[in-house]
Amino acid sequence: MKETKLSDYAGEAAEILPRIIFLVSRDDEYSKSGLTLTIPQFRMLGVVHTRGEIAMGELSKVLQVAPPSATMTASRLVHRGLLARKTDPKDRRIVRLMLTTKGKTAVGQFLKVKKERWTEILQSLPKEEWDGMLSALRRVSDLLHQSELKAQASN
Repeated sequence: MKETKLSDYAGEAAEILPRIIFLVSRDDEYSKSGLTLTIPQFRMLGVVHTRGEIAMGELSKVLQVAPPSATMTASRLVHRGLLARKTDPKDRRIVRLMLTTKGKTAVGQFLKVKKERWTEILQSLPKEEWDGMLSALRRVSDLLHQSELKAQASN
């Protein structure tokens, strides 16, 4: 019997994860939320939802986009009433973003659609596998987060 190497697992994970992300993030899932937003706009709303009020510069770093791109995306979301801008009272050069009530509702609807999608997926798995899958996903998420924090600290 052939022993599986760590690199074999890593290679398979590197192939599977992008496919999962693509399939779970299909455009039709986004449109079911009732909003016609681009994936970058949804990502921005998601970061602001998760982090709360956030400076534009920090947001562009988190999203790994150039500040002008983040500003353009944010401007569109402000125009649609999903985000609000405010100047930092300690430093007027810093622009902070936060979700509006309409933005919170939009994120809530989107998360509801995502939960429904994952419910469909999990229904196809035996119940005994749910805990193991979720445990593995949490662990991978934690490891990636720790790696990201280390990378940020070294910059």
